[in-house]
Amino acid sequence: MATENMNQQSQPAAAEESIDISDLLLMFLANWRWFVLSIIICLIAALFYIAKQVPVYQINASIYLRQDQSSSQNTFNLSEAADPMVAFKNYIDETELEVLKSRNNLVKIVDSLGLMYRYSLKGTFRNTPLYRSEPVTAHMSHEQLDALQGSILLTVKGNGTDKYDIDVNYETAAGEEEAELKDVTLPAVVRLSTGEVTLSLNPALEGVEDAEPLDGTEYISIVSSKTAAAGVAAGLNIEFAKNSEKIIRVSYNTPLPAMGVDLINVLLDFYNRDIIEDKNRSAVQTEAFIIDRLMMINGELKDV
Repeated sequence: MATENMNQQSQPAAAEESIDISDLLLMFLANWRWFVLSIIICLIAALFYIAKQVPVYQINASIYLRQDQSSSQNTFNLSEAADPMVAFKNYIDETELEVLKSRNNLVKIVDSLGLMYRYSLKGTFRNTPLYRSEPVTAHMSHEQLDALQGSILLTVKGNGTDKYDIDVNYETAAGEEEAELKDVTLPAVVRLSTGEVTLSLNPALEGVEDAEPLDGTEYISIVSSKTAAAGVAAGLNIEFAKNSEKIIRVSYNTPLPAMGVDLINVLLDFYNRDIIEDKNRSAVQTEAFIIDRLMMINGELKDV
């Protein structure tokens, strides 16, 4: 009897559930226009979001380490290590990474490539970053760049002729400074309290067939070398390769592939220069040590 009661109670519940699902489907069908409209709006929003995003590329390189490439082997105290050979090897490995990631090294790279200046063109959905192809370039002396306490943003507007409108904003912790130039020809000099910014046409584009005067808006950002180096360090990743203690992987994330390739090439070039200088320095010290010992032995032989 108990089993029969349970079956009798479950049947109404199943009927109720089928009725609810049917009502739900009917409600969906009655409002299908709203669901289609929601899907269209979501797709448009997704496409708009994708259109506004600047693609970022990862540039990779590898460095093979040799055992004699540490620039600080002479300063390591083996007597303080529990396992001298393991500790010495780990110290060399860490030294190699620190040399590559050091701020002084990154500042030299920034100065070499002129990464204190960032250029972009105003677009419909997003600004397009430029590298070596900017219509208008900016320049400040090295001393004035080092003295920058903030960032300088220049907005250069052109209409396809030789006349330009320039808006300047210099932001610091103490406040803002603005300047404005109308209908000027290039080169032009913008004077600020921190120094002078010289704007000129990009000489690299002279003689290029597709090169045309700026017809639109170009943005120029100027920061100090140390600030630019900090920005480079944020996108730079240096680590040992998996299952390898002699290969260092260097990768850099950037929206400008050409700039990333140049940056890693200069990084490796400076690294090789440091190795050569270290070897030359070590050779000179070794030569001086050998000469000193020979003179000492020569004196002892004379005494004998």
